[in-house]
Amino acid sequence: MEYPVRLQFAPVEDVILRRPARMVTEEEMCSASFADFIRLMGRVVTGQQAMEGQSTMCMVGLAAPQVGVDARVIAFNSVAERGPSSDEARRQIRIFVNPSIVVPPDTDIVMSHEGCFSAPPNCRAWRPRYSCVWLSGVEVTFPDGLDPGSSARFHSIVDEIVVGNPAIRVQHECDHLDGKRMLDDYCTDPPEQMGGLLYVPPDLMPDYRRFANATTSNAPPDSWLAFPQSELDAWRSMLG
Repeated sequence: MEYPVRLQFAPVEDVILRRPARMVTEEEMCSASFADFIRLMGRVVTGQQAMEGQSTMCMVGLAAPQVGVDARVIAFNSVAERGPSSDEARRQIRIFVNPSIVVPPDTDIVMSHEGCFSAPPNCRAWRPRYSCVWLSGVEVTFPDGLDPGSSARFHSIVDEIVVGNPAIRVQHECDHLDGKRMLDDYCTDPPEQMGGLLYVPPDLMPDYRRFANATTSNAPPDSWLAFPQSELDAWRSMLG
């Protein structure tokens, strides 16, 4: 399989976002094009390189299907929030190939404020997530940094427990690998209201981000929960 040398978001109606992603073979992991691809994912997530048509910005996470690639690969920042690139973001980037998650027995459920690049720009979800998960998969690191040409190191199967925000981010990105989109649960009829679907006006987005970064347990203001029915209907039609 040939991997792209530039990344752009797949349209939200693209079938690649609605089906389980393909496992990456050992042969592919040994290819230069795959190493270049995951390095590029890491550079985009850490804000060192821009996605096509987007500004350079540190991201919380990214899954390969979101950029039109049928492969079970995720990249996420374990600490850094969306914002300008930083040394912290570059230190905290984690990349996994063929990840899988298992929920430990008696795990608590917490509420999470989530956005997604495969959803409307003013749409946010306040939804339940597990507070911790067992994460396994092949972790990829770049000991010399993510500059073009740097060498990738593939570690043997990692098996660890992930807690808090990193656990929430892993669950979100693994949803993409399983063909689940953030809006799917809210576009059923009747919708499965798991917390709430938020419409945050552009002028209030900075306030929302400060609120979401400060807390996961507090319900958002009611004024943000009134997602326009007409827009939801349009997305329901588009998502199929």
